[in-house]
Amino acid sequence: MERLYLLKKNRFKNVDEFDRFRLQMMEQIGELSKVILDRLLDRTIVRTFSKFQVVVHLGNRRVVEIHALEGLPQVPLTLIFDEPQTLLELFVYLGHSDYDLTYDLKDEMASLIAHFTPELMKVNQHLIAEKFSELMLTPYAANVLELMFDISDTIGSTKTPQTLIGCFLPECNQMRFLLRNLTYHQHPVCKHTLNALRNAQLELNRLRENYPELYQFLKPSHILALKWGMLFHDVGKIDPQTKHQISGTAIASNALERLGYDDPEMTNLVSLLIVHHMTVVQLSKTSAYFDQALQSFFEIADRNLVNVILLYLCNISDYSAVSESNARDTRNLRNFFDETYRVFAEMRTSNQEGDPIDFILTYLDQKKIDLVTDTRIDLLINRSLQYDLEKAIFEPLKSIHSEELKALNNSKDELNELWRALKLGSLDAEGRDKVTDKLIRKIKQAISETSLKHLTANYNSVISWFFAALPNRFLLGTPPGILSANLQMFQRLDRPAIVSVQTNARGRLTGLLIYVHDQPRIHSKVAYALSLKRLNIESGKMNRIVFAGEKVAYCYFLKISVRERGEMIFPREMENSILNNPPPELKIQPQDFVYNTRMQLEYLDDDQKGYVISQETSEKFHDFPVWLGNEPETEQFSRIPEENQRVKITVTDAPLVYFKIIYAFERVGIKIQQAVITTIGHQVIDTFYIKPSDLEKLRLSDFEEYLKQSLMSPSEI
Repeated sequence: MERLYLLKKNRFKNVDEFDRFRLQMMEQIGELSKVILDRLLDRTIVRTFSKFQVVVHLGNRRVVEIHALEGLPQVPLTLIFDEPQTLLELFVYLGHSDYDLTYDLKDEMASLIAHFTPELMKVNQHLIAEKFSELMLTPYAANVLELMFDISDTIGSTKTPQTLIGCFLPECNQMRFLLRNLTYHQHPVCKHTLNALRNAQLELNRLRENYPELYQFLKPSHILALKWGMLFHDVGKIDPQTKHQISGTAIASNALERLGYDDPEMTNLVSLLIVHHMTVVQLSKTSAYFDQALQSFFEIADRNLVNVILLYLCNISDYSAVSESNARDTRNLRNFFDETYRVFAEMRTSNQEGDPIDFILTYLDQKKIDLVTDTRIDLLINRSLQYDLEKAIFEPLKSIHSEELKALNNSKDELNELWRALKLGSLDAEGRDKVTDKLIRKIKQAISETSLKHLTANYNSVISWFFAALPNRFLLGTPPGILSANLQMFQRLDRPAIVSVQTNARGRLTGLLIYVHDQPRIHSKVAYALSLKRLNIESGKMNRIVFAGEKVAYCYFLKISVRERGEMIFPREMENSILNNPPPELKIQPQDFVYNTRMQLEYLDDDQKGYVISQETSEKFHDFPVWLGNEPETEQFSRIPEENQRVKITVTDAPLVYFKIIYAFERVGIKIQQAVITTIGHQVIDTFYIKPSDLEKLRLSDFEEYLKQSLMSPSEI
């Protein structure tokens, strides 16, 4: 086009002259546009609110004046903003417009700090919460909060800086100019927090653009919880003697309650984000084991798609706000979330309709089937290490499936090489896991599931029991090698108590598997035995098992931590403690308020998630029960859906709290059918499944009063 123009016009001799002229014109037009825009914006506008007016300079994007409504006498700011919700009305406007205040106005507003007393805040509590929610949902909420941090009194030599935001949230005063872990963090706690909150808005915008299918699940209440979670995610650092992820939940919960929020669901979600604001980053670094990391991600999120999204947003916003280098290094975390979304998208295309949680459950159920297969192969590998591959796999397979034997023979040399590496025993734990994983994959390619069941027929019953009775939160987060080792421990179910101790790669205690026969006060006995060893229950699940002879047992998986380092847990010692240490009676003293329980008791409808582990057989059973190994071909265990009512108890964490809750159920004669135990920071959220016939009995009893008395009883028994 340029050459055609030159050909038709004699105005320019060559393309260079034409380009030079064109670029000069573009630059002049740009400068002229800027002058016109500056002239247009070099003016002020007036915005009127309920009790005041503001004058905004459009060019500087600043509020330059604040005065009373037109026609009213001019008064000081302390009289204009006589109520805190009126001031928040101004900040909501700034959050939508991204306007700033002049330095003179900031200095003048510092007088409001002394005016907004705790008593005034309490009187206007609910209106403050309503306005603060509007503020947090604005796109520039982080900039407004930074402005509230900047409006402050002069810092004295010994006193904590008093800021305007500290009038609403006193904890923020302690975050101001607080330095922690400078080898990792580039900014003070308040600056890092505001950057994280700013990033959260950017990541929300990115989610809306790149993942519209996921963004549609987020409601304003979820976004509000995310932003509160970001503001409070590091607030626990004001107390350097505690683990900030845990202490931060208590501080945030108290702050939100004081501010006027009374929604426990939002508080619980904020606590979840605070506790796990670094967890997804850590999971993304184990992307080589994506399935295991993804399963852990779903479990942490309580298999809730909204929680999955919010946890990701929280983690990436926090991580990128730490330093400039972190902001450039978010690829692993983004890839991890991309893979998570890919799994969700694949499940959705295969099942067009249904709740998002159903897609996650379908994925996990398939992983559980694969895990059973891998565990069977691991059992075969362990058997081969006692003999050899020929006797353990090749010879039995010859009579089962000759075609599969041929396929396996094609990889025989490679299998023998891997097997010898395991047999020599010279590999470290990581190397052993890698070699075992290769062996499992090679065998899995050649042998069908039906053949594997024949090869491991003597384990069929215990596999059926183990994978039905143990909760998925344990099974799906555990490698096949550990599962096969535990599976062999639970073959003798005639024992009244079996305990298996779970440890991590460094040998630290991480969890317990507990199997017990039904007997009077059995749940109290388990809870009391845990208390005697000073164990903290971080999460857990209890399932009920009904054998063919109508005998009942219970199976627990508890994720735990030890209060005192170096504490050793021996399985036989725990078994004896459960069976032989009768739980004491609590000293009920209603007048002594030992700690603030902040208890909430809820009676909920059936959520269709309750089930019982039931044994089925085609043969006649002995009295209690036909023990595994006697007739392995006839015994099957399965999860049978069961209609239950739920009792949800939310309470502040404290020593013996689980024992005290169980004690209250026993006092009114209610038998627990199933239980889900969750601890999020400072808060315990336990859900107990009971028979529908017991619900009316529970309502008519003094259960709530018994529960309060139990929780307020002395913690030292």
